[in-house]
Amino acid sequence: MWSAINSMLAYGKNPFYEALNVGKMKKGFIKNDDRVIELLKKHGIPYETYEPNKHKEKFGKDSQGYAFEFDVEFITFEELIDKKDENNLVCILDHIQDPQNFGAIIRAGHCFGVKTFVIAKDNQAPITAAVLKSSAGALVYSKFLHVTNISRTIEEMKKIGFWIYAADMNGNQTISDIEINKPSAVIIGSEGDGIRTNVLKKADVVFKIPMKAKIDSLNASQSASICFYEFSKKI
Repeated sequence: MWSAINSMLAYGKNPFYEALNVGKMKKGFIKNDDRVIELLKKHGIPYETYEPNKHKEKFGKDSQGYAFEFDVEFITFEELIDKKDENNLVCILDHIQDPQNFGAIIRAGHCFGVKTFVIAKDNQAPITAAVLKSSAGALVYSKFLHVTNISRTIEEMKKIGFWIYAADMNGNQTISDIEINKPSAVIIGSEGDGIRTNVLKKADVVFKIPMKAKIDSLNASQSASICFYEFSKKI
C-alpha cells in the first residue's frame, strides 16, 4: 500500500471551480475570459489562455473552455488508521469497471459524507478526467487508498476496528433494519458480477436493498447512493 499526490489533467467547468476552491489546482488552461483570469491570479494559480476554437481543438469540446492540472490524493493504510475516527464511513469498491459509475459513486459519497474510497490497483477503472467530470467535481474532495488486494485489506481494516458491511441482493437483512457500528465500511460490487465471493465472505453484515419492481438489480452507483443515504442517517 502506498500514498502519493498524483497530478492529472482534467476538464470541465464544475470540476474546474471545485478544484480551485479546494486548493488542488496546479495550473489552469482556459479560453480567454477576463473574469476567470482574475480569479486565477487571485488564487496565485499559473495559467495559459487560448482562443475558444484553439481550446476546443486542444482539450476537446467537453472541456467547456476549462482545463486544468490538479492533484489526486492517495493515502496510506497508516493514514487511514490515524483518521479512522474521522472516517465514520469508508467505501470499498470491488473492481468497478465503468468510469461513469465510478464518478457517480464518488459524487454520491460526497453528498452523504463519504470522504475515503478503497480501490484496487488492478481491474478497477482508473481515476481519469472522465471520472472527475462524472463526479461533478466531487473527486477533488475525496481521498483514495490504492491497494493490491481488496480481501486482504478488509481483513486489516477489521483488525483496527472497522465494521464491514456489504450490499448484496441475497443479504439476510434489509438495509433499513441493520445496526451501524462505527467506524464502518461498505462494499459496493462491480457492475456485472457484484461483490466477489471471497470479498463478500469478509463482511460482518450482508444486507439487501428491498425492491418492488421486476428488475432485480440496481447499477453500482444507484446502490451506492442508497447505501450512503441510509448509513448517513444512522452514523
